[in-house]
Amino acid sequence: MLLRRPPLGRTDGIRVLVDPLIKQADWWGTEQAPANGLFSGKTPRIRDRVVARDLGIHAGASVSPRRFRSRRYRDPAISGGSWNLTANQANMASPLDDALEIRAAVAELGFDIYEPLTAYPEAVYTTAELEALLSHVLEGQVFDAPIRTRAKLAKQATANALGYPAPKTLKKTKPRFPGQDLDVYVQQSYNLQIWNDEISPTRRYAILGLDAKSRVYAVRVIEGIELAPFDRTGTLTSKYQAKRIAGRTGSALVVPADTDALIHELAPVSDVDPVALAMMSPANQPANGQVFTIEALHRKLLGLIGQALPYSPSERQRGELLHRAACEALGLGSYADTGQFPDILCQALEVKLQSAGTIDLGLVSPSSEEPALTLSPRLRHCDTRYLIAYASHQADAFVIDEIVVSTGAAFYGEFQQFGGLVQNKKLQLRLPRDFFDSE
Repeated sequence: MLLRRPPLGRTDGIRVLVDPLIKQADWWGTEQAPANGLFSGKTPRIRDRVVARDLGIHAGASVSPRRFRSRRYRDPAISGGSWNLTANQANMASPLDDALEIRAAVAELGFDIYEPLTAYPEAVYTTAELEALLSHVLEGQVFDAPIRTRAKLAKQATANALGYPAPKTLKKTKPRFPGQDLDVYVQQSYNLQIWNDEISPTRRYAILGLDAKSRVYAVRVIEGIELAPFDRTGTLTSKYQAKRIAGRTGSALVVPADTDALIHELAPVSDVDPVALAMMSPANQPANGQVFTIEALHRKLLGLIGQALPYSPSERQRGELLHRAACEALGLGSYADTGQFPDILCQALEVKLQSAGTIDLGLVSPSSEEPALTLSPRLRHCDTRYLIAYASHQADAFVIDEIVVSTGAAFYGEFQQFGGLVQNKKLQLRLPRDFFDSE
């Protein structure tokens, strides 16, 4: 039987007793959890996810409670145990493992698809978990019916897949799954139509691909911010824009510390083991204790100054070159670009290369307090870190002259916002033919 102590300030003076034989967490040193305490009103599965998180083992793809209960984490007060996780330990649980645990918790809570889960962030799926679970459950199912009936059947099947009771009738809410900020579309073609609604940058869109026999052959879940590039008609004009405040020049770290939410969720550190870094892909979920502090990010990214990037007339290609260079500067072992926000997911870092004064920020303002569900249900877009690299065109290259690193929350302390978000309510988006092949 193992004793673990939560971090001070969370459940002060209380130890959690974890017994892998009886597979449950109980309280030691008290008769029961405090009535208004950390676990008050929470179901056992939700409680276990809170325990796992607050013991510091909620990794990027969070350690599932099942694995948490059965694995031997040592208490630092007993036999010199360590709180530190190896890179392999931090990533043991797959998105599907965690999604299956969340589904059991959602079913246990007894909520319907309309119930907001703001009081239960551990029961909100990340985007990766949604895609893993819906692919696991829905692929192979057949929705052979007229279009409107097919859409209803798909939404009911999605509700069941996520652990909710399937509603007999669907309310016309926006989105259709408010509790998970999720909409569902069924596609037998690559022409995605969104009627009488705006694209929400932070909403998740589950797109089910059907073959000629109306069988689900693939599922992809993406955020609204990822759908925007598929608009080729100009009906979706998207941008938040900003420029540096007059008189601000040179490289800068806008704020010396990360947001409290990011510190609590990811426990950023000044140094990450080079071996662990070499194993990371920028597309990995950020793992607790495996993320640089914003000060460490700034220190490492200063190495970009003076670096020459090959000239390209394409703004997108120039951005990819900076993305790749930033991965190398941070010591990551590989390069990957999924098109998701933020660019370097494993470090909660968005990167922008600027050869002009205007910064195109896309569909989401850096200061947005909407959940950044690609990162974690408990993190917001304003918790993300930003790298703005200013470069000058010299001969056949762009040379990086200076960098600015900021949290989203502090972004407008260094930059001036202008422009706004304009969206058309009737959109037809042409999906690429490799849409369901994208990772």
